[in-house]
Amino acid sequence: MLWVERCFARLRRGLSPLSRFVGICAMRRGNECRRASTLSASMRKTVWSISERLSYCPNPSRISRRCVSSEVIWKGSRRMWISIGFLFFLSGFTGLLYEVVWVRLFGLVFGNTTLAAASVLAAFMLGMALGGLLIGSRADRLGDPLRMFAWLEFGIAITAPLVLVSRPALEWVLAPIYGHWPGNSFAAYGLKSLLAFVIMLPATFLMGGTLPVLSKALVGEKEKAGEGIGVLYGVNTLGGVVGCLLTGFLLIRSLGVSSSILLAVTLNLLVAALAFLLSWRSGTEMASVTAQRRRGALLADPRARQIAFVMAVSGFAALGYEVIWGRILVFVFTNSVYAFTVMLTTFLLGIAAGSFFGGLFIDRLSRLPRWLGWVEVAIGTTALLSGFLLANLNAIHRAVFPIDPGTTWLEWNAIRFTEAFLVMFLPTFLMGISFPLASKIIVAELEFVGEAVGFLYFFNTVGGMLGSLLTGLVLLRSFGAAATLVVLILSNLGIGIWLLMHHKLAGSVRKAFAYFAVVLVLMAVTVQVVPAGVFSGIYSIVEEGFRIIDYREGIEGTVTVHQSDFPMKRDRRLDVDGLNVAGTSFMLRTLQTLQGHLPNLVHGPARNVLQIGFGTGQTSRSALMYPIERLTVVEISQDVMELAAKHFSDINGGVTRDPRFLCVISDGKNFLKYTPEKFDIIMNDANYAVATASASLFTRDHFVNCRNKLKPGGIFSTWMTTDLDPEDFAIVLKTFHSVFPYGLLFMAPNCINKQVVLIGSTEPIRLDVAWMEEQLRRESVKADLAAINIQSVFDLLSCVVLDSDGIGRISGRADISTDDRPILEFSRKAVRSRDLCALQNLARILRFRPALRNLVANVPDSGNFWNSLLRYEAASLELFRGLVVFYQGNVQEALETLLSGSRIIPESRLAEEYFRHMDAVVAQLSYEAQQNPQKLEPWLKLLRYRIGTRQFEIALRMCQELTAKFGETPLLLYEMARVHFALSQFEKARSELMRALELKPELSGAWYLLGVVEKHSGQFEGARRSLLRALQLDGRMYEAYNALAGIEMSQGELRQAIGHLQKSLQLMDFQPQIWANLGECYFGLQEYANAVRGYEYAIYQGLDSPDLYAKLAYSYYFLRDFARAESYLNEAIRLDSDNSEYYYNLGNVLVNRGNLSAAAEAYRHAIGLSRDHPDYFNNLALCYRQMGDSVAAERVIREGLKYHPQSELLSRSLRFIRGSME
Repeated sequence: MLWVERCFARLRRGLSPLSRFVGICAMRRGNECRRASTLSASMRKTVWSISERLSYCPNPSRISRRCVSSEVIWKGSRRMWISIGFLFFLSGFTGLLYEVVWVRLFGLVFGNTTLAAASVLAAFMLGMALGGLLIGSRADRLGDPLRMFAWLEFGIAITAPLVLVSRPALEWVLAPIYGHWPGNSFAAYGLKSLLAFVIMLPATFLMGGTLPVLSKALVGEKEKAGEGIGVLYGVNTLGGVVGCLLTGFLLIRSLGVSSSILLAVTLNLLVAALAFLLSWRSGTEMASVTAQRRRGALLADPRARQIAFVMAVSGFAALGYEVIWGRILVFVFTNSVYAFTVMLTTFLLGIAAGSFFGGLFIDRLSRLPRWLGWVEVAIGTTALLSGFLLANLNAIHRAVFPIDPGTTWLEWNAIRFTEAFLVMFLPTFLMGISFPLASKIIVAELEFVGEAVGFLYFFNTVGGMLGSLLTGLVLLRSFGAAATLVVLILSNLGIGIWLLMHHKLAGSVRKAFAYFAVVLVLMAVTVQVVPAGVFSGIYSIVEEGFRIIDYREGIEGTVTVHQSDFPMKRDRRLDVDGLNVAGTSFMLRTLQTLQGHLPNLVHGPARNVLQIGFGTGQTSRSALMYPIERLTVVEISQDVMELAAKHFSDINGGVTRDPRFLCVISDGKNFLKYTPEKFDIIMNDANYAVATASASLFTRDHFVNCRNKLKPGGIFSTWMTTDLDPEDFAIVLKTFHSVFPYGLLFMAPNCINKQVVLIGSTEPIRLDVAWMEEQLRRESVKADLAAINIQSVFDLLSCVVLDSDGIGRISGRADISTDDRPILEFSRKAVRSRDLCALQNLARILRFRPALRNLVANVPDSGNFWNSLLRYEAASLELFRGLVVFYQGNVQEALETLLSGSRIIPESRLAEEYFRHMDAVVAQLSYEAQQNPQKLEPWLKLLRYRIGTRQFEIALRMCQELTAKFGETPLLLYEMARVHFALSQFEKARSELMRALELKPELSGAWYLLGVVEKHSGQFEGARRSLLRALQLDGRMYEAYNALAGIEMSQGELRQAIGHLQKSLQLMDFQPQIWANLGECYFGLQEYANAVRGYEYAIYQGLDSPDLYAKLAYSYYFLRDFARAESYLNEAIRLDSDNSEYYYNLGNVLVNRGNLSAAAEAYRHAIGLSRDHPDYFNNLALCYRQMGDSVAAERVIREGLKYHPQSELLSRSLRFIRGSME
């Protein structure tokens, strides 16, 4: 004993500079076990405190492990605890990072289906479970668990990249068998699961072993097992929380999937290195357990089996809850990748907090199985409460957490976290308590920490794996969300009550079976009696004004069918997880019809066509009107097919019965990757490019796959929406254009439209007019297009809004979205008005609209065609301008613009739906208000419409009536101020705005209007302050920049005005008057080239002012471009032939062009209109003199002197002319 103490003393003093290993071996005969113990020392002078109790041994040269007390396995300092805790935190961080990115990677290989994702997650969890069980079973035999942890982390770093580097090999393996095993077959999913398991097994197996190994390292006393395991489990889970949060919110968007994996590998290597260092500095190896045990001891122990069963059921229920909560909350949080990140982060946060909290008190408790029973009962009870909260979350969301266009991206995610916390935190907090509590029970009985933790971890993880699989793939589809939730609740309650009653059931297997039989019967009864529509209200949260008429809670999501409540407009909509994918509104029918027709009309005769996404089936019906041989439709959800057949047969015509129709239930992107077929046309029927469900179909990788599967001359088309944020809209176009250099963007000017069809090819696209006219003569095609008011080839050509050049100019320097860095899916744009985004994108589109004559081919030899084409081009531009004005809220001006456009093409019905829509708006808004008389919002919508149609007197009466009914609310005061401002009652408007801002200081619109009112009242400094405050609250308010620029222009601050005008135009391109103002500022600064740019954009966007043309002409004059100056002055004269100044300046231009006779005629016209300007007479006289007619010149001067006898200019010219005559 003294010899051993001397050894430790030498090590502490650092007397052994070479830090050699000293081995002490004990060899015993007979029944004594043969073991070896190794004590290590470090080279550092200070060695961490080591406390071991060594029993007396008769022979000090032989120290058996039996002499080492198992009561204290290891006691490290507080610093050591913190150091190892930090390493385990990083380990948890990388673990969740791997899980998130691996699921994405395997989704690209196996398909983005729920079954494929479930297979990958199951393989991940099974690997973790096996690692926990097998490594944990050996953890107690380790000499140095900390060093073993370092080796585990090093192994993870080495094996984790296998998932990334094996992707090409996996695709090579799957490609040839894809044709033999359909992608959605169980054989295919079995193979995918096996491949995922094999590839992930090395890394996940090692990950699973980290918890039992560190539990062995840090749990020093069996009395402190609960605290040690709880803290470790909590730290690791907290690392997972941060890993999930940063991966979902930052890393994938900023670094990409591959770089995120490399970051995790780097962190694993860092953790391994630090763990090795800590092990070396600790200066000792951990003592192993006292006695050798036979294998299977845990399974043989009744208490261990019972607790393992409880934790397996608890894990099953926990992951089942996660699936259900995620499926329901997506309707509130929207179909966004950030919504899923928020839910998973909140789930893990609750578990981490519960584990920490549980660790603080578990070791002080007695009768631990009963406490575990109460925890399980509490989980079931709080899960029931969260179910009630979920059922009513729709109302809570609208009342407490309203989302409006002013909500920022951070605010929206804060709301998501808050609502997820309300639903999830209590149950997950209790789940976090259960694991260290159960671990303490087993450790207290068996005194084998590592093996016990690994054993429990295995059953808990396998239970969770089965819960996730069965809930998502079986229970939800079979019983629905509500019944499944109750089954899970009963699972927790059942095992909790069983633990509480265990003393009554102990020793009787028959009683235990009887008890669980009763629980199962209760579950079966519950499935039958729980109302199926408990959560149907929340399924309608994104479809305000539409009631749910049918839904399917299926494997690939919740598919819902909604119908409008308005008697005059019975539109139906088809949604998947809250995302609208199709419907029967005129806008959606227009899109669905054109998506089927346009690719066929652009391509020419096609044989083999592929459509990704079925929707209502209307697109398929339209496509099959052409003589194609086969239409293959790849739809990810069987429920979409069934509900479309049931509720949308009126627009799809039972298309699935067509013998040429082939349906494949699979992920369209994955199908296209592996199919050996090539197609004439591929139609991408995804819609919202930033939604999780659609974003993968808008990446460059997918577009490349589509291009590779097209036959020569093939056409690719995709559905898009214009109500994306302008930056995201540009990213879609840039990504598309990087693959398809030739493209056209179609948008029908036949309704209030936000839907476009983007068509691309690797070869130049020309629209074959003869082919299009031939197809339009076919009755089926003609009738189908007539249903959306398209009756001629000119109507179709009017839908072209961009060509390849325009697509390139709009996308500019935008980023490209890829599978590795899916920036569209991870868009961080704030919640914005869909109408505002549609307005901004349409404005940019119209700026680059091409001349239609450059896009057509094979046209008839008739001048009438070209004349008609020009008429339709001009008319459609007016219709689009009317749509822009409508989005700006100027309803009356929009109607006037639309009417102007329709008069150009009286034979067309393109504008018909606009007017029908306008007629229906008042009736619809009135109906909404009458149906909800106690709600202010419907009345505000009607009031805004009255203001937009300039019915100010009616609007004022409405304001007064609503104020009497609802009181002075901020929004109502704001609308009343708008009315008074329109009536030029500025003081009243100012007073109402001040009251509104007292009630709601963050109302940015009120600050803006206050600034405008103060500007009109001449209070420029106050106006500046108000407008700047509005911009602080909402930096996207381009109108405020315009108002500031107006103040600066009036005060001669042209350079400052230019800055504000440019910011406004960056936010909203389609502002003709603002472009004109920008040109005016540059003109005032004599920067004529920039002035020309401003004036020309204003003209292109429809500003038709004679003064604008004249200013543009003057700019060209100073740039010495006299030909264009003459052209624009003639245009100004065309619009205002009584303006003498235009004729006078035209004369000046013509003189510079050398056309003196025309110049003299222009001067004479100017004098005929006005004799008030002596320079008119002077320039005409000089023109005559230059022509050699000095007599006429003198006569003009004398005539001028009659009107301006004091003119020095004319007197000087007269002397000059007379001198020249002499």
